[in-house]
Amino acid sequence: MLELSAAAGEIDLKYMDESGFCAWSEPSYSYYFRGQQKRLEQSKRRGRRLSIIGFFQPKICFVYGLVIGGVSRKSYIQMMEQEAAEAQKINASNSVQLIGTSPDSRSSSGLSASTGGTGKGGDLMINTPILFVKDGAVVFAITKSSGNAGTLTINVPQLIQVIGRSADGKFSSSLSAETSGIGKAGNLTITTQHLLISDRSQVTVSSTGVGASGDLNITANFIQLNNGQITAQTLSGNGGNLNFNIADLLLMRHGSEISTSAGTAQQGGDGGSININSKFIVGIPKENSDITANAFTGIGGNVEINSQGIFGIESRPKPTEKSDMTASSEQGVAGAIKINAPDTSSIQNSFTELPPVIDTNALIANSCISRGTKRQENSFTITGSGALTTNRPGVSVSTYTTGKVRGVETISHPWKKGDPIIEPTGLYRLNNGQLLLSRECSN
Repeated sequence: MLELSAAAGEIDLKYMDESGFCAWSEPSYSYYFRGQQKRLEQSKRRGRRLSIIGFFQPKICFVYGLVIGGVSRKSYIQMMEQEAAEAQKINASNSVQLIGTSPDSRSSSGLSASTGGTGKGGDLMINTPILFVKDGAVVFAITKSSGNAGTLTINVPQLIQVIGRSADGKFSSSLSAETSGIGKAGNLTITTQHLLISDRSQVTVSSTGVGASGDLNITANFIQLNNGQITAQTLSGNGGNLNFNIADLLLMRHGSEISTSAGTAQQGGDGGSININSKFIVGIPKENSDITANAFTGIGGNVEINSQGIFGIESRPKPTEKSDMTASSEQGVAGAIKINAPDTSSIQNSFTELPPVIDTNALIANSCISRGTKRQENSFTITGSGALTTNRPGVSVSTYTTGKVRGVETISHPWKKGDPIIEPTGLYRLNNGQLLLSRECSN
């Protein structure tokens, strides 16, 4: 990078010692550790000091600025703020993969923006086609003091996968915007086609201090939770809001959770709201995947869902062992659940397993075929050369007579207007629950 600046005429590269640049040295340079810098005999004519200030992220980028001469406190802070903002914009042409923890398992690998003072934390933005966060890796924006945290923005056109925990189980893979101080947490915004959260990993906005939680906004075509969590939690303050805009499907499996919780330390704070706009929402009733907006002493959050169909998840006053939608408060006033979706209960309750083998004897015995009269004979006609064999493997032959098997004769009197038409007269339910469109048999 320094060579490029020199080629552009921005700087001249010289041998460097502890006091400055030698104006008469050859146009090449070397790097030395402090205390081992190369010393050259100085003349009275010297160049000006060049200050290099920047952020170095190993294997990611080096964002820097060049200053001729000294650096004041004000200019130093301004440069650091500009370079921090630039360094936190991560643009990758193919994918970003964050996997595992440090070799000693004491910290997660990942990307972060944080503040521990009174100033606002930097914003972190990720632009890449595919993002993988696995095995305990993390991406987060956090404040640990009075300064507000920055925002975390993730733009991934194709796929985001947040999967699993670290090998020792200490760290969950996560995307998060947090506060552990009195400053407010930033918002987390995700835009993608497919978001997969699985194996106890999570996407969250939270407050473990007294600061307020941020909001989580997700826009996607398909969100799949497989024992994964999307949450907004606060220790004592009001819970953050969860906002979803899903073009196709929200699928929740194996104990997954979408929740806002306030007062997790059994203190005050109202639960945040959950707003879901999704074409379909699907869960399995017995797998205990929940959508909850709860509080302890405050008012429970509200849940509003707009969908064309909700299957397997039902609204209930309190959480159960089944897949629920709840808006409750342990000691306060419960929130409200508003669902704008067609009633699909009749579809869910009418799913019955078909018998493996159809009992043709029972069907014929209860039909008009077995109760024909001379006035109106009933018949079963088979067409084709040689008819059907009666010893086909696996096929039961009815014990009831179905009439004489004969070829189909040419119809000499085609149906004409005015001839009687026998129509079904009703819908009948058989003993196995099947529905049959037919007519009442003549005695």
